[in-house]
Amino acid sequence: MNTSSTQSERLAAAGPWKTALRGLARDHAARLAGLGLFLIVLACLMAPLYASHIAHTDPFRANVAGSIMLDGHEVDLMQPNDNPLHLGLSPIGPTWQARYLLGADSQGRDIAARLLYGGRNSLLIASASAVLCLALATVIGIAAGFLGGVTDAVLSRLMDIMWLCPFIFLPYAFPSSPSPRGCIWGRLHLKGTAFLCLS
Repeated sequence: MNTSSTQSERLAAAGPWKTALRGLARDHAARLAGLGLFLIVLACLMAPLYASHIAHTDPFRANVAGSIMLDGHEVDLMQPNDNPLHLGLSPIGPTWQARYLLGADSQGRDIAARLLYGGRNSLLIASASAVLCLALATVIGIAAGFLGGVTDAVLSRLMDIMWLCPFIFLPYAFPSSPSPRGCIWGRLHLKGTAFLCLS
């Protein structure tokens, strides 16, 4: 009993940050996951350098008539389909080289470069959302604490309502129209019949 209470007192004295860092230092899986996340973020932030200096391609410009050197042979980015009629063209698959590492899309653009640019945009949106939420939460918290009374009560109840309703069910709260092709909520179109369509 004394040992457990002493350990709890030590953890409380160390503070939450030191306690979390100590736990992270002992958790090898968490450190490995953190390293992987750091490398992914770093790669996404370096998307322009990858596109210009490694892949030597413009991920936003169509290159349907382009070609690439593979094993000393010039190969078109758009290959004939392997269907019996050989109609249409299919983009080249992964080359596992600096250029077109993961292949090309239907417009002849480098998939790896576009993937990194997409991750870069996702990081930007997530960071901006976090900063905006932090600013709004700070303003609401200061207003509730400084004004108190009715303002504090109203803001507290509004926050309770927000936490009460899971946002994953928000689309089901809006009117929708069933369709043979799926469910339609305004501009949102969900294919298949596994989703519940509200009338």
